Amino acid sequence: MPEAPLPVAENVATARALAERRRISLVWALVANFGGLLVVAMLAVFGFAFWSASGNTIELLRDRAESAVHQLQQRLREHLDTPAAQLKLMAAEIGSGRIAPERTAEFDAFMLGGLAGMPQLRVLSFVRPDLKARGAQRVGDAIKTGEADLAALPNVAAVARQAWARQEVGWTPPIYNPLVRQTVIASAQPVVRDGQVVGVLIAVISIEELSDYVDRVGRESNAIAFILYGRDHVLAHWNMKSEAMRPSVEAPVPTLLRFGDPVLAALWNDRYNAGRIFVARPPVENRTIRFAGETYPFFYTELSGYSDKPLLVGLYTRTSDFRDIIGRLVLAAAAGLVAILGAIVMAVLIGRRLARPVRRISEAATLVGDLRVSEVQPLPRSRIREIDEQARAFNAMTRALRWFETYVPKPLARHLLKTGDASAVESEQRHLTVMFTDIAGFSTASQAQDAAAVAAYLNRHFGIVNSCIEAEGGIVDKYIGDSVMAFWGAPEKLKNRAERACRAALAIRAAIAEENAACRARGMPETRMRIGIHSGDATVGNIGSSSRINYTIIGDMVNVGQRIEQLAKVLAPKEEAVAVLISETTRADLGSDFAPRSLGRHKLRGREGDMEIFAL
Repeated sequence: MPEAPLPVAENVATARALAERRRISLVWALVANFGGLLVVAMLAVFGFAFWSASGNTIELLRDRAESAVHQLQQRLREHLDTPAAQLKLMAAEIGSGRIAPERTAEFDAFMLGGLAGMPQLRVLSFVRPDLKARGAQRVGDAIKTGEADLAALPNVAAVARQAWARQEVGWTPPIYNPLVRQTVIASAQPVVRDGQVVGVLIAVISIEELSDYVDRVGRESNAIAFILYGRDHVLAHWNMKSEAMRPSVEAPVPTLLRFGDPVLAALWNDRYNAGRIFVARPPVENRTIRFAGETYPFFYTELSGYSDKPLLVGLYTRTSDFRDIIGRLVLAAAAGLVAILGAIVMAVLIGRRLARPVRRISEAATLVGDLRVSEVQPLPRSRIREIDEQARAFNAMTRALRWFETYVPKPLARHLLKTGDASAVESEQRHLTVMFTDIAGFSTASQAQDAAAVAAYLNRHFGIVNSCIEAEGGIVDKYIGDSVMAFWGAPEKLKNRAERACRAALAIRAAIAEENAACRARGMPETRMRIGIHSGDATVGNIGSSSRINYTIIGDMVNVGQRIEQLAKVLAPKEEAVAVLISETTRADLGSDFAPRSLGRHKLRGREGDMEIFAL
């Protein structure tokens, strides 16, 4: 049995395998270098451009949102300050006596004019200390005047009492007015005559009207506007007119949670907080939420002085509403990505184009390394100078190797290439098996043929013999006229060298039989051969001078092998096309697969003693 490989050898083989796996192809090396530099450069350019564009876009959207919030705040102040300023003028007229509530017709006309000049008001009334109120009210598209007793409306009466105590204009918190069946906010202005409060002018704005106004302002900015009473109640919103609101004295305005806008209801819920996409500048604040797969940025600011609690006025929109702007950013990013992918594809194509001739050379070199030089196709020329020079040099080398292949046995060359060890061809003593073949009657037959025909016949014959020998791992040492000398057991050590030689002989017999059948069909002469096989010790290695050397075997066993082949002239039957004789030492090395027939003991020419000869 062959010796087990040493652990060191296994480690070396493993290390080589790992190193082989770590190597990358020329294509990917070019892609990694050329493509990598290009991609990095493009990423830097497109990255900076996209970062700058996205930053500018976010700033633009933030500026638009902040501007819309400031505009909403300013217009709400104007919307609410106008009634308060008008009440001061009307209170001065009543306090001076020029307008007297006692003169009913004149007073009604005065109130009608005041209400008509302030379209945002629902009710304009004058409340006397006895809580009797007289004024004008909008009913549908008409304005009507009349009188009411506020004593039955405690929350409305409280507004008048607070104004008397304050003795200055002020805004009430949201209250539910049963007379108009709506939640309202009111501005109350005390009327002073001769230092005494003689009544209170009240301007009432309904939440529905305020919500309509806020909605109109919000739509101008393509956003949903709102006013919060504190942080947890909704004062104005487009949905305030919904029948589901149903305000009451106890709950004049809805809370965020029971309001009909789930997006607004999620404003302060940290569960939906999407972080700070925008960074608003004071006094505007920002909060972004993500709800139902959509992102909503909120912008809001405080509106003070119009209720008992700060009012938060703001607006929100969906990021999908910025689709055009975001779309341009995405398109720019996509264009950059396409350009980068194009650069990678270009790098791959260039890498493949450059690697193709290198791969051809590598594949051809692999064939040369396996001594399959006849299979190597000439490498094509290239427009790249270095690759073209390499292809021409390689083609010249393969032409020389084809001649080299003709004169050097392939198994020997393969062994040298495989081991890479010069000591493998140093002369040494080994147990070998040698074969001699000879064509019977060739010298006589060749005299009647011209040189070209003889050469063609021998070349065809040697091709058959040579292929059978090499198929069994034998080395064709030399051609001697019409004879072939081959051996087994060197340079590679073979345990079954005798069996291989015998199998090669049987293969030659079968091939010659097939060749003879073809010759008979064409009316050509058949080939008859003699083969002798012997095993024994011989010297094998490089034999010759420094200018001409030959890897061969020498020794007495070589002569014995030739004598056995010549003995077939006498021992082989005349009708046998290929006679194969083997020595007793070769017979001893054969396994049970072979059953050679003994021909007795015979004396060999030029040798003392005799030897048992067998027919295969």
